[in-house]
Amino acid sequence: MRCIVHGAFLISILFTSFSALGSLPVTILSPTGVMKLLPWSFYDALQTPAAMVIFKCVLVLSLLLSTTGFLTVVSTKTSLLLVVFYQGLLRSFGHFNHDEMLAVYYLAVLAFTPCGDEFSIDSRLKTRTELPAFAYAYPILLMQLLMAWTYFSSALIKIRVAGLKYLSR
Repeated sequence: MRCIVHGAFLISILFTSFSALGSLPVTILSPTGVMKLLPWSFYDALQTPAAMVIFKCVLVLSLLLSTTGFLTVVSTKTSLLLVVFYQGLLRSFGHFNHDEMLAVYYLAVLAFTPCGDEFSIDSRLKTRTELPAFAYAYPILLMQLLMAWTYFSSALIKIRVAGLKYLSR
């Protein structure tokens, strides 16, 4: 799962033009949530094509380390933080959709679970301490619950907005 989720974000980020995002004027930025705590001088410095390319390089490096399973304890958490910041930055320009939210939730689960114990560079470099079976089973169960909840809540909102006529389409 670590390779799939981090790899999907990696491919997506590789084909995204961050310099175009850096060309947008900072005056149309409307920070949301925790991003409001950052000073405007930070956004002034970040919203340049060169700074956004540097941000992209750091994000790609973090996602590459996470995908390959190198330094997973640190790289998965760094990837989560950087992807959440990137998603928040996109939403601050008024681009609202929630199609990536399930994958962001998966990043959060993977960041705090032992996802680098097998099929990773870390597993080749160090000896693994044996963890109980539930340590690997509960993240999978949590991801299944997150997927079910995401689709259930999406359907519930569609029915609430469109009514029962939505089912007849």
